[in-house]
Amino acid sequence: MAMDSKRSRHRFLVTAAIVASCIFPTRSESQGPGPAVPWTVMIYGGVDSTAESYILPELAAIIRASRAGLIGEVVLLMDRVQGDSDDKKILGEDFDDTRLFRLVENRWERVDGGREFPEITLISTYEANTGDPRTLRKFIRFAKREYPARRYALLLFGHGESRSACPDTSSECADSGEFEDPLFTAEFSEGLSHDEAVDVLWVDVCSFGGIENAYQFRPGPDRFHAKVMLTAPSLSTPSPMAEVLRQCGIIRSSREPDAAPSAEAFGMAALDAVAESLGQRKPRKHRAEREAWGCYDLSRAEAVKQAVDRLAVAVSETDGRRIIEEHRGSGDSPLTLNYMYRLDPTRWVSSAHFDLFDLARRLREDSRLSLAVQVAAANVARNVDAMVLASVGMDDYTGFEPGRHGLYIVFPGGEAEIGGEAAWSYFRWYHPFDQRTLRAAFGNYDWCRDGAIPGNGRVENWFELLDAWYDKNDKSGGLNSYKW
Repeated sequence: MAMDSKRSRHRFLVTAAIVASCIFPTRSESQGPGPAVPWTVMIYGGVDSTAESYILPELAAIIRASRAGLIGEVVLLMDRVQGDSDDKKILGEDFDDTRLFRLVENRWERVDGGREFPEITLISTYEANTGDPRTLRKFIRFAKREYPARRYALLLFGHGESRSACPDTSSECADSGEFEDPLFTAEFSEGLSHDEAVDVLWVDVCSFGGIENAYQFRPGPDRFHAKVMLTAPSLSTPSPMAEVLRQCGIIRSSREPDAAPSAEAFGMAALDAVAESLGQRKPRKHRAEREAWGCYDLSRAEAVKQAVDRLAVAVSETDGRRIIEEHRGSGDSPLTLNYMYRLDPTRWVSSAHFDLFDLARRLREDSRLSLAVQVAAANVARNVDAMVLASVGMDDYTGFEPGRHGLYIVFPGGEAEIGGEAAWSYFRWYHPFDQRTLRAAFGNYDWCRDGAIPGNGRVENWFELLDAWYDKNDKSGGLNSYKW
């Protein structure tokens, strides 16, 4: 699970730079105008679900670690749920509403929401919907106003899978009558702006480490974005929050007492802490051996998108579908490195997640494919290698290469029919247009929309290649009402 030599050399240079020139002040010190701390870490505890009992031990570990002293700010929004836990110690009392906290040495201190979040006071019982992007927007604005820093990291903690995070089960989400309201990937783009952009987006939910999600959060002047994303492409257990904060210098540590000088350094230090944790963690119900994490440079996501779309076009112009599907595999025999927990039909419709580097490598090396496809696949592999700053995969991922593997692409298939329905019919959420009227769907993926002109009869991006293979291109648009 160790980093490869390229990443190790990079880590050494980052550490040397910190020691030489990046000694930051503590909270009580001042360097004149501007923020006094290097980082504010915002923990969005969207655990109004069965995820509450998972975050509480991590918050307790942060308390213990904070006794060594704090260099940065750590702010928590906690939306608890009735019945999942009755702990009164970690956050001062048991509650089932939404509250704000700031980490001080040896405890979480309850704070009010100030101008940005007036609904939350020291005595309020306000119930926020953490599945609403407006709640996240207010939390980020609150943290930036009340605890300014040179850089910001946003940690989203809760349940999630592939297309969404932090579902809220007890708010009045319920215009649609749905049981829960999650934060869908494209809702960030709709509900947040450039003003809420962060340096590091740390998404501690299952199965979020896909190129489609990474591309949605790529840097840009007119939208919410991050420079680096840290998350898991597989089902995952909670990341070691306290150790990450130590490794990144937010909490004092004898090993690295200074704060990470960049988003890249933060992300790679955090991945180090995750890798160490996975090496020590006992498998839980066969999940840990199928666990993986990745740290991605989102400034490279645009180049990966362009490379994948060129591959899709090259494939569409040849007769390579059978060979490419052979490399992916099907049924209970997927061949490309994948992040599906169980090889049963439900995984093919909820997490058909195949490692993008491994898929591209296989296509690059297959002489049965046209030269154009091989060259395009080589370009994909090269760009993914540049985007994946660091990654770790447990023992069950045979051949996993740290720093190359760990970023998936959606590639459905498997059985021709699942539960009497074509497999592609389950992917209405994976769509360039608005799909929020459907259950558990939102659509509006930039990945599916960008680079394509609907209705011109030409395959122009990866989404259109899949739609050309698995749907009818008739007047109705077939299963997903999209006509390419």
